[in-house]
Amino acid sequence: VLVSLLDDPDPRIRPRVLVALAATRDPGIVIFLTEWVGREDFRERVWDEKVAAFEAIAVVRGNASIPFLERRAMEKLPRRGRALASETGQAAVAAIRKIGTATARTALERIAGSAQDPVGEYARTVLRS
Repeated sequence: VLVSLLDDPDPRIRPRVLVALAATRDPGIVIFLTEWVGREDFRERVWDEKVAAFEAIAVVRGNASIPFLERRAMEKLPRRGRALASETGQAAVAAIRKIGTATARTALERIAGSAQDPVGEYARTVLRS
């Protein structure tokens, strides 16, 4: 039932649904979410929804989600839709930050040193805070 609400046209509903999905701590939901955030239209989602989706994966998988999130943050930014892709990478950085472990910090340092700006800049800002 919750998953079907991710198709709700109201962008205020979907982040709340993602938080509720994360609260279930069901590892099975991660399979769905990793596919969902990989859809082409995911880049067009609003910031809160992007962050909530990546954070849901981070909450359920913890350190095990870092490689996936780091890959998403480090994706090459396309010429078309660059701003939306950059925002998606930044949302992945926000999720890594939420994990809050030494492993997560190391991943943030890698992203800060090698990701394309503005994703790399966002990672540097996160590390300073």
